[in-house]
Parts: sequence; structure tokens; C-alpha cells
Amino acid sequence: MATEFTTYTNGEVVAAASGGNYAGAPVRTVLTGVYDATRRNMTVDLDTMAVVNIPAGTIIENVVLEILSPETTATPTINVGDGTDPNGWVAGVDTSAAAGTKYLGAGAYVAAGGKLYAAADTLDLEMPAGDDATTLKCKIHVICTIV
Repeated sequence: MATEFTTYTNGEVVAAASGGNYAGAPVRTVLTGVYDATRRNMTVDLDTMAVVNIPAGTIIENVVLEILSPETTATPTINVGDGTDPNGWVAGVDTSAAAGTKYLGAGAYVAAGGKLYAAADTLDLEMPAGDDATTLKCKIHVICTIV
């Protein structure tokens, strides 16, 4: 089950687990969410964690996964997706990479030219079977248009 966090920007709730620079719609923006395994770890096979809330009417073109602090207790891979396709945006990224490493999405949704989220949803990290995350800290940047 996914765990969500609330992010505040200028004292107002923006969206659970994400911050954005949009003031109205339609507008192109970047939503960003942070996952910190030292606060909420994923040690169960196929565990998922909601990181970015996606408002209804959002067209996502791509995502960028940025490693802030690498996984040091193992060398797990991680996926970024949603409830329909757990690795639809990013599949099998090595999270032991150096801090500052960025991965541009290359999953099925990117190959399809993006995805329209007609209803509100979340982008989730998924820990594949056999992997754990206990020290990883990363950001998911969502390149999108909210209509």
C-alpha cells in the first residue's frame, strides 16, 4: 500500500507528496516529490510508495528520477509508474548510483508519447522483488501540463 505525504508551499497545501509551480490551468509545469527511505523504507517485495499526486486533467510527457542519496545497504533497482503500470515511466534504475545522477524516463508511457490522467492519481516508486530500500533518497520530477 502506498504511503503519502503532504507538501506545503508558501503555507498552502499544494498536493500530497508533491510541489509544483502552477497557479492556474492550463499550464505546463513540473511537479516534484521526494522519497526518503530513512523515514519510510521499502523492504517488502513489490512494495510501492506514492511520491507525487497527479491532479485530474494532467498530461504527463515524461519524468526524471534524481538520486539525492544512493542506496548503500544493497544495490536495488527501482521503478516509477502508477497503479496501471508500475514501471510505465522508469524501469529498473540502479539506485546505488552517485548522488546527483538523473535518469530520464524511458518506459512504455514515454514510448507512447505520454499519458493523460483524466482522474487524479499518484506516481509511485516500486521496489522490485528481491530488493530493499533503506538509505535511498530521491526525487521524481514530473514534466506535465495541467489542463
